[in-house]
Amino acid sequence: MFLLKSEGRRDLLSIKDRNSAIELKNLKDFITTEGENRAKWCSLSDNRLRKNIQGNTIVDPKVGDNPIKQTWKPLQKCLPRPLKRMLKTARKFKLTFNALALSINIKEELPIFFHMHMGGNRDMGRRNNSKCAQCLRDCHSVRSTGDVLATVERNYQRHNRRRNCACQPCREDRLRGCTAPYLCLEEAIKMLDCLYEKWDPRAEVNQRVEGLSDELKQDNIEALERDEPIVFDPSVHLENRVDGFRISSESNEPNPAHQIIPIDEEDEPEEETIFIGNLHCIDGDGDMCSAGSIWYNPEDERNTTVVVPREMASPEAGGAAAILHAIQHSPISVELNFRVQSEKLIKSLITDFQKCEDTDWAGIKWITS
Repeated sequence: MFLLKSEGRRDLLSIKDRNSAIELKNLKDFITTEGENRAKWCSLSDNRLRKNIQGNTIVDPKVGDNPIKQTWKPLQKCLPRPLKRMLKTARKFKLTFNALALSINIKEELPIFFHMHMGGNRDMGRRNNSKCAQCLRDCHSVRSTGDVLATVERNYQRHNRRRNCACQPCREDRLRGCTAPYLCLEEAIKMLDCLYEKWDPRAEVNQRVEGLSDELKQDNIEALERDEPIVFDPSVHLENRVDGFRISSESNEPNPAHQIIPIDEEDEPEEETIFIGNLHCIDGDGDMCSAGSIWYNPEDERNTTVVVPREMASPEAGGAAAILHAIQHSPISVELNFRVQSEKLIKSLITDFQKCEDTDWAGIKWITS
């Protein structure tokens, strides 16, 4: 009854879906607005959530941001109904914070205490409220991952593991009220070591891939109009923390860090041309079907078809899945030249890529037949 009239239904408004959309809008405002743009109800909700912590978890008000951005959970029965609905919506739509790769600034902005992606140490709950952790908060003013990194990377020349160490950083820490600077330094290092590699600002695996310049982006737009080759923008780094929040995620499990494989610049890069086809139709039952074809050369064993599951079908999904399949099954050193028939797919990949990433293509599953 709620489908379009063109699909043989009555096109009625679903009250349940409308209410979910309203709750999602409230949830978006709650997690994405900061500073002066933050509504009063969001700040009041933060305080209410911090005052109702679940179980025996102790959260210092100075480092408690909110349960969606950190690992602590509020006690549901003590919350007003609007907050309960908002948190229920977050669970229903599997809200999480993730990205293919993160810029150093994003990593350093995230709170270190009750960090969403702490791994490798099961007693992080105790570590969040240890004596050294309390000192890091009170005397060292540590709040974010960047604060911990700054503490670790100070110039510790002539440092000794003792309370009266004479190195300059330890002397400064004692003036701030720290009684054992060397222990706080060791605790800071352990906290960074507990971060998954992808989220660790010290890790070298997330080398930055420079995106296209404004001039090249403009050249792409003009080339699109002239039906000429277009250069794909390789940058995947998350630059804005707000853009890292996603719904309908399959899992909150941490995925491996984005690793850039070095290429021997002395070798002459190989080139390969791949022809991509895109098919989208509606079958006899009224269900949408999407598929994409990959063609290299006649009688090439790599020629194949990629079929998109029905629930993920959309006009450009087949071609997008085919391109993804070809990239994943090609050597990193090969320069790929795609010949794509669908002008709409080309536009989506070049000018509307971020929009597609935020909507239809973020969780595409595909199978090869």
